[in-house]
Amino acid sequence: MKKILYNTDFSNCSLNAFIYTLHLADKFNAEIITLHAYTRPVLGNMYLPKTYQNIYEHLQIDEFDMFKDTSKLLFTIAQKNNKEHIKNTFLMVEEDTVDGMLHTIEKENIDIVVMGTKGATGLKEVFIGSITSHLMEKASCPVLAIPENADYGDGIKNILFSSDFFPEEIASLKYALDLSDNLNAHFKCVNTAIDYSDYKEKLIADWTEKLQFTKYKDISFSIVDANTLDKIMEYINTNQIDLLITTIYKHNFIEEFFHYSMVKRLAHHITIPLLTIPNTEKYKPI
Repeated sequence: MKKILYNTDFSNCSLNAFIYTLHLADKFNAEIITLHAYTRPVLGNMYLPKTYQNIYEHLQIDEFDMFKDTSKLLFTIAQKNNKEHIKNTFLMVEEDTVDGMLHTIEKENIDIVVMGTKGATGLKEVFIGSITSHLMEKASCPVLAIPENADYGDGIKNILFSSDFFPEEIASLKYALDLSDNLNAHFKCVNTAIDYSDYKEKLIADWTEKLQFTKYKDISFSIVDANTLDKIMEYINTNQIDLLITTIYKHNFIEEFFHYSMVKRLAHHITIPLLTIPNTEKYKPI
């Protein structure tokens, strides 16, 4: 892991995500690219009186001033966490947030994205947090979503990897295991639905056999009845999980594995960081 993309919208939620970004960068000796994407009103070719033209032009200046103030605040946060030595490059683009991040991922060869999320319910859930869920769907690299009230505390000690134990998830498992190993965390790999448990036990046995001669020792496999949001949250709280990881599939395939709708709901409601790993050819493990 060499480059971490951190997205900021100047909110307290994004500031909390920066603390996780700093610790992740320090663990992997990576650099941070801090991005702020913004858009101005689309006014077409219509004639603007001078007053409105000045307002329109000053929107960009205001965005720059806020970004400049935020950069100072981020350095202060880095100092408080003894992470001021970490390289942090600041980028500001006039572009839709998701498109801006996607273009930066490709241009800068980003290894992972870290961004803050704010919970929402009802109709707000359709709109708030949609940036995170849309990025998870489209990004070619892992995306780490940090809830507004998540607390880094003593670090990430317990990791939960939600899996169907299918061969297609081996690359994601490898990524998750390397991450866990570098963070010195306990690793639980579970399937959250008890259907076809006999078949899944065979898959677990196969994965266990493949891992027995590797460096990964602190890992357990199990099947738990936690196929709803409430049950997943209960399992997370009971087992003191600090990070949930899952594979995310593209387009129609996505509905067949740890359903994308569930990932979207988790992005809105989960109280611990959620890391999604894309099952694509572009995916590059640590």
